[in-house]
Amino acid sequence: MKQDVRQTAENANARIADVGNEVSTVKKDVAKTTGELNNTISELKKVAGDLGVTSGYVATNSKELAELKKRGERNYFEFKIAKSKDFQKVGDIGILIKRTDMKHNKFTIEVRADDKVTEKKDRYINEPLQFYVSKSLYELVVNTVGKDIISGYLATPKYGNGR
Repeated sequence: MKQDVRQTAENANARIADVGNEVSTVKKDVAKTTGELNNTISELKKVAGDLGVTSGYVATNSKELAELKKRGERNYFEFKIAKSKDFQKVGDIGILIKRTDMKHNKFTIEVRADDKVTEKKDRYINEPLQFYVSKSLYELVVNTVGKDIISGYLATPKYGNGR
């Protein structure tokens, strides 16, 4: 009987050791997956804009925008525009809100740059809207859509016409 108890205890200890090893392996796998997920998230923030040009990072909040400004690669102009009959000046372009859809986070605007007006129809928040001004790529990102109001930022090149 003593022998059976000893054998059962040894079997239980061996099983506990196996479970401990499996838990260690799972912890390592979780840490590896977490690292890969963080890398994937940072890569997803690099997006292709509506012109098919790969964009830099897109800021979705003020903290991320501050980080982009710190990098110093582009000029950033924050805006909050209400719907009106006239173009609102942001940097060296004009923006006119045509329609907003709070429920679906969509909007339609007209952009006036270089004496040309371009409509950006049914766009979503955090989607980079790209257009050329004097052969320089500008990027407009709308972060929030409200009832007849939008807010976001305009990114312009550091060199040339970025005023």
